[in-house]
Amino acid sequence: MRTASMVLGIIGSVFGIIAAIFAMLVGGIGHAFHASSSGEITGLGWGHCFCLLLASWGLSLYVTSRRLPAF
Repeated sequence: MRTASMVLGIIGSVFGIIAAIFAMLVGGIGHAFHASSSGEITGLGWGHCFCLLLASWGLSLYVTSRRLPAF
């Protein structure tokens, strides 16, 4: 169960990185063409990066200690 959780967490992190980069890319392209609310998309991409860092931190805590992430 621990190995499956770790593998799924790593796969989710990789797809999360791809999604965050894509969101920032779309926001940058929208800003270049002066589209409305393109800054919101870029901000959501950065927010996704922050949440991804928190999820990766939680995964590393889970790998090292099973009880620590529960707090």
